[in-house]
Amino acid sequence: MKRLSYYLSISLIVLIGFTLLSSCKRLPESKQGFYVNEEYRFSVTYPEDFVIRNPEYKYQVFLAESKLGWTFLSIVIVEKMDLTDVPNNIVKVLKTLGASDIKFLSKKHTTLIDGTPAYEVYVLWYGNQWDRTVVPVKGAYTSILIINRGNKMIGVEITDMKEVSDDFKKILYSLKFYK
Repeated sequence: MKRLSYYLSISLIVLIGFTLLSSCKRLPESKQGFYVNEEYRFSVTYPEDFVIRNPEYKYQVFLAESKLGWTFLSIVIVEKMDLTDVPNNIVKVLKTLGASDIKFLSKKHTTLIDGTPAYEVYVLWYGNQWDRTVVPVKGAYTSILIINRGNKMIGVEITDMKEVSDDFKKILYSLKFYK
């Protein structure tokens, strides 16, 4: 009887272990057109013809741009904040980038496909430092999707020299979290 109890206990422990392991899905691998962040367990899909660049500032974990350099995808991770404070912080960041005129075109609460609450901000801004392209451009449109996850805030941002298209906004909403 003791032996049966022992084997049942071992079987139960093994079963619990397998259950825990199966609930933590393996992450897919990053590849061109598909970024995976292993630490915070999320992925974002982006156009395969984008060129991956080295992040340009402290909190940026991913940076890619179109071959022409007109469109940028950036992912940042910072300390968690109240989502309604996001616009004020965007203004601060854009001013450090040389923006002088910032107009919010839309600000709204939204939800990812998996039910994760998010905040989307769409901004038109002007500045003197947009000289990375062949033709200097003084204005840019930025669409940002902000998600609080644990004690961090994850921001997925698309910046384009013309209005951010629905196709580019799909990149923002391709954000997917894994258990």
